[in-house]
Amino acid sequence: MKTTLYTMTMLLLIACGNEDESLISAAGSEPVATSELALKSTEPDSEPTPTDILAVPDCVRTRLNDDGITDDLWVTNRCNGTKRIKVVLAFHSDFACQSMRPNETWHYRWNYPGRFDKLEPC
Repeated sequence: MKTTLYTMTMLLLIACGNEDESLISAAGSEPVATSELALKSTEPDSEPTPTDILAVPDCVRTRLNDDGITDDLWVTNRCNGTKRIKVVLAFHSDFACQSMRPNETWHYRWNYPGRFDKLEPC
């Protein structure tokens, strides 16, 4: 039984890319682990990050048309209060921060290679 266990352990080590027999006890009996795997914690963070606190609320809606060389983005504030938002683009300059009153819609337009990345609070 010990020989079978030793053989199975060696095959497992070889399959994992480790042929170092030092992981097996010198007597050839049961395997001896020389290191432990570090497990990543799956617990959620106890404190919210600054991004969570300063995120643009879901009541600020966007509609994007990126079919052609020119992209159009409409941002509408469906919130009860005024929101300050900034349109962030990739591969193009960002737009300035804007104050949006409730039910107000702003239209943004830019050319390729700019791409809508996100909305940020400001």
